[in-house]
Amino acid sequence: MNLGRALYAEGIDFDFIDFESLDRAVIDGNELAVAGERFRVLILPSMRAVRYSTLEKAAAFQRSGGLVLLVGALPEASDHLGANDPDLDQLVREITSHQPAVVSSADVITHLRGAFPPDFAVETAAGSSSEPLGVMHRRIGARDLYAVYGVTQGSLCYFRTHGQIELWDMWTGEYPTAVRREHGSTGTYVRLPLTEHELQLIVFTPDDSPLLIDVPGVEQVAVSEQGSVTGVVGTGGTYHGTIQRNGMSRTVSGMSDQPPDELVFDRTWRFELVPTLDNQWGIFACPRRIDASVRRFGAAVTSSIPSAAAKLPVGYRLISMMRRGPKPRWALGGSSGNSVRCLTMI
Repeated sequence: MNLGRALYAEGIDFDFIDFESLDRAVIDGNELAVAGERFRVLILPSMRAVRYSTLEKAAAFQRSGGLVLLVGALPEASDHLGANDPDLDQLVREITSHQPAVVSSADVITHLRGAFPPDFAVETAAGSSSEPLGVMHRRIGARDLYAVYGVTQGSLCYFRTHGQIELWDMWTGEYPTAVRREHGSTGTYVRLPLTEHELQLIVFTPDDSPLLIDVPGVEQVAVSEQGSVTGVVGTGGTYHGTIQRNGMSRTVSGMSDQPPDELVFDRTWRFELVPTLDNQWGIFACPRRIDASVRRFGAAVTSSIPSAAAKLPVGYRLISMMRRGPKPRWALGGSSGNSVRCLTMI
């Protein structure tokens, strides 16, 4: 808890995570992705007994480029083989060989400041505050939302993002309120309009100005909400380019492996559709049987069932259809007023 308070006091946002959520986390490059959030640092507090899966995930995350910090006492036992476990000792040595264990909260903050630019900072305080500093940063869709508390009115603060700025009133739901800002090369400087006793919701919305992307040798270039750049290349190698908006330029670079050799299907192939039993997208439209789903299909509207069924793609069967109106007709995909009851693969 002392470490948590120290991080908040420095304006460093973080989340607590349990070992089960860490097990579910997916390593994506140098980030841990879990529950809609992405993290670049994993801090393990002082504990001599630890879940073995936690150290396994920590070591894998570090190998992928993530930052792992072990604070205080190092793990000596786990649920793997208890104490005196050579596998556990090897994981601890691997992690600490890249990043030595730290002792105090100040050491953790020093490592974080050296590894990453600050996400938020009070550049010039307008006076002393009687409230502790608290900052949370979340990305919601294309917006960056900062919740700031404990900063005196008129203080100049740095936010590591760009865009149009709004101050949202959490009591009335009213917005937007313009906030004074100054753009920097890596972020935006804002003078906070409220007192240290009020929670200030500062929202950054992407500008409507066009995004100019120039990456020679890369086609179908796109920029994700997280700011990563993707594209299609014909050969492996290193690629460099620039992204420009509102007169500000950002340099990007990346590497691509050599594409694999062409795979020729020169004989008859067989395949099988295996249900995932994961219905988060509502793919089991017919509960009586778990089967493949149809995502795209053409439409055929006629006055009789046989002619409509004859126009369906091979391997599909029309089960039941409905249409509002006095004149019954059959359809697949449904024009205005038609709806498909159930479509199964045979």
